[in-house]
Amino acid sequence: MKYIKKYGIQLLSTLLYIIISLFIFTILYYYNLINDNIYNFIKLLILLISIFINSLILGKKSNNIKDGIIFIILLISLSFILSIFNNEFKIRNILFYIIISSTSFIGTKLGLKRKKKV
Repeated sequence: MKYIKKYGIQLLSTLLYIIISLFIFTILYYYNLINDNIYNFIKLLILLISIFINSLILGKKSNNIKDGIIFIILLISLSFILSIFNNEFKIRNILFYIIISSTSFIGTKLGLKRKKKV
């Protein structure tokens, strides 16, 4: 049960940060305060930064890399399910999932290393 609570809190905080940040930038985009290229870059950047930071926090809280791998699986399965419902599954999405997985793995690994130093 404690694993579900730990992963749920991290997943919820990641999703909330992404939703709030993207909402703000979507409003800016809607009123033409930022252009398409900047908006698309910011969307990717917000996603990667939030996943990296929350994976880093999860790595500090966990004892081994298994927790980070479970977090990666949760993120990828959630993204995969959403892409299936939107009928947008393409090769480009596979590359996107690999980037997300790598970011999460690196964040978890750095979190574990920081925990060992302290």
